[in-house]
Amino acid sequence: GAKFDEAMAIGERYGFEDVLAARIERDAWAATDAGRIDDGNALRERAHAIYAKTKMYDGAAQMLRGSGFNTMGFGHLDSGYELAERAFDYASSVNILFTAQLALMDMAAVPYARGEFDRCEAVLARSPGTSDFRADLYRMWMAEARGDANAALRLMVDPSRGGNATTAMGQLHAASAGVLFRAGKHDAARQAMEAWASVERGWEEDVAFESPTMIECLLDLGDAALHRRVYDAFAKVDARGQVPVRFSTLQGHALAPVRGGLALKLGLLDEAESHYRDGLAWC
Repeated sequence: GAKFDEAMAIGERYGFEDVLAARIERDAWAATDAGRIDDGNALRERAHAIYAKTKMYDGAAQMLRGSGFNTMGFGHLDSGYELAERAFDYASSVNILFTAQLALMDMAAVPYARGEFDRCEAVLARSPGTSDFRADLYRMWMAEARGDANAALRLMVDPSRGGNATTAMGQLHAASAGVLFRAGKHDAARQAMEAWASVERGWEEDVAFESPTMIECLLDLGDAALHRRVYDAFAKVDARGQVPVRFSTLQGHALAPVRGGLALKLGLLDEAESHYRDGLAWC
């Protein structure tokens, strides 16, 4: 907008590199949305260097984390992991510990998704703190995957850990709904799903990325309106970029199964088959 352009003009006039880095950051997001993943990451690298040079360490760390997060989301798990690890190492080196935790939990998504649970636990053990509740979600899901439903229920994360942050509350309620449903506690799962659906969001696409952890609950207990809402959220994700998003980096789950399931529920059989085939090809 006009104010952004005015700020850029001031930055150019007086050589404020940190101000100009904001334009590079904006261009990075535009490149990513256009499907130019490598270009977007290269631009974030430039912004990172400027923020680091001007001692804006949080911004510098966020640039690196953004590259890893998005690269994983597009399905490039190995290269995304390497970028996330670089973000973790940098954030740790400048004592930006919360961003370090965020990057580490992004890293944990990869071994978790591949069923490499010992490796996932080793990643989680490197955490410099406990602010990011995703570590506890991964421990819950791993207990469940190992066949210990009772342990998974004991490891459920209290939604109060989300601190009323919308994306946090959404993740926690979705995770609870999923594990409760799979444990046969369908009434409690329905309540958790309803709490998830009621979270007030500024970014509706969040429901798409949160939904894979509660796929069985959503498809079995959700009504047609909820199925349509999540389906539409995925459509918004598709419309925003030119490269398909295949992976929920926030929660270490592929998106194809829930997308296929929603299409089936809505009677879109060809689309459902396409999602399932694409998911199998990616995996």
